[in-house]
Amino acid sequence: MISSALSSTHNPSGRHLGCIVKFRYLHEIKSTLPQLTYICTQNHHFMKHILTAFFATTFLFVNFSLRAQTSASLSPGDTTWKTKVTKTKEEWKKILTPDQYTITREEGTERPFTKNNFNDNHQSGMYYCVCCQNPLFNSVNKFDSGTGWPSFWRAYASSSIELLKDNSLSMERTAVSCKRCGAHLGHVFNDGPKPTGLRYCMDGLALMFIKS
Repeated sequence: MISSALSSTHNPSGRHLGCIVKFRYLHEIKSTLPQLTYICTQNHHFMKHILTAFFATTFLFVNFSLRAQTSASLSPGDTTWKTKVTKTKEEWKKILTPDQYTITREEGTERPFTKNNFNDNHQSGMYYCVCCQNPLFNSVNKFDSGTGWPSFWRAYASSSIELLKDNSLSMERTAVSCKRCGAHLGHVFNDGPKPTGLRYCMDGLALMFIKS
């Protein structure tokens, strides 16, 4: 579920640390290149193994760096974004699964009690938009509605969601979408618990969860 287009706010200190690590790593590689070049010219078979190991190590390093930046960008409750996320249909399809795309970009609905849709998730943490990582709901505001969809009685912040009229299926409903990228998330109803009396009925595939 944890696929993404990572356009959210980054941690400045995290970027600085990442730059230092990358610089040192590249510096060490550069300093060893003359010795490796001499050895490789003497043994082509050895050169093949060296190059394989080099590219494998580089791939792992870059992958680790991207994961570290992803974790840093998903700071719990970070609502300091200033610009909205816009992408073409083709760009969204590249970073979302077919089901995620259908729900978030085409206003689809997953079946209730779908496996791994966070309906039975009782861990503490933050729920983000699967498309742009905008913080949407805190687990402290989650409750068991018995509907088969993850439900919340309050959104995390004013920058989390926006409400839109939905007259599809011959019904009058209020749709909930991500305020940052416009992803369809679900609907909100007036049959929730106190103090708000609201039930934000969300599609689990539109969410990503980070445990606190």
